[in-house]
Amino acid sequence: MWRYLLAAVFLIVVTAQPGMAGEGQRRHKWGYSATYDACMNSGDAAKGITSGMNNCTNAEAERQDKRLNEVYRDVMARLDSRQRIILRRSERRWLAGRRASCAKLAAPTGTGSLSLMMENFCNLSDITERRKWLERYHP
Repeated sequence: MWRYLLAAVFLIVVTAQPGMAGEGQRRHKWGYSATYDACMNSGDAAKGITSGMNNCTNAEAERQDKRLNEVYRDVMARLDSRQRIILRRSERRWLAGRRASCAKLAAPTGTGSLSLMMENFCNLSDITERRKWLERYHP
């Protein structure tokens, strides 16, 4: 029962496209790129085929991870050595926790394509949230 409920909620969240206009260009409510929206609204992803949705989500996770790394480097550059140690430890704990929590989230759905999609979307969401947190980071 829970497996199907989790799957239904996940599909609603993933397929919703809550874009917002802002600063003259379309912005995604959750901080994802317009490229992600376009990908999810075309091809196999638009048809609800999990492999297409996974491809879009993985590509967006790579984009968001690149942005996260850029923000992390910028933040680290403005910190003193003690603050860098604290942030580096925080980042390592976050990485370990993210991997474990996303795997745990997907576990109830089994080992099929839905499980993979849930884990991929969890990773994307966590990476994006961490980037936004770092953008606001002021020790």
